Order: sequence, then structure tokens, then C-alpha cells
Amino acid sequence: MQTEEFNKLATGTKPFTQETVKGLKEVVKKHPSFQLAWLLYLKNLKEIESPDYESVLKIAAVRL
Repeated sequence: MQTEEFNKLATGTKPFTQETVKGLKEVVKKHPSFQLAWLLYLKNLKEIESPDYESVLKIAAVRL
């Protein structure tokens, strides 16, 4: 995920989609301490009603 795309997600100017989930997942894998990335990843999963939301929430809760 490019920095510009990430910033658009963070500011709310870009909608969350299946594609953005993939990009945010890559970011949290590369940077596991990046709290904003985890929050956006969780929000994205919630927005698209992903079945993975609950399991990722438990992981992120420990990290945040």
C-alpha cells in the first residue's frame, strides 16, 4: 500500500474495500507496532463485514 493511499484511508477521503483490506494487512505484517494501521485494518474489516473481524480484534487488542 502506498503512503498516499494510506493517508486517504486515515483521513476518510477513500472508502474501505476488499482491496484496501489486503493493503492494510500487508502494512500490519510489515509494521506490527503501527497502531494506526491496526485501527484502520480493523475498521476496514468491520465496514466490509468480514468474518475475520473478531479474530483480528483479539490480536489487535493485545497489540494496542
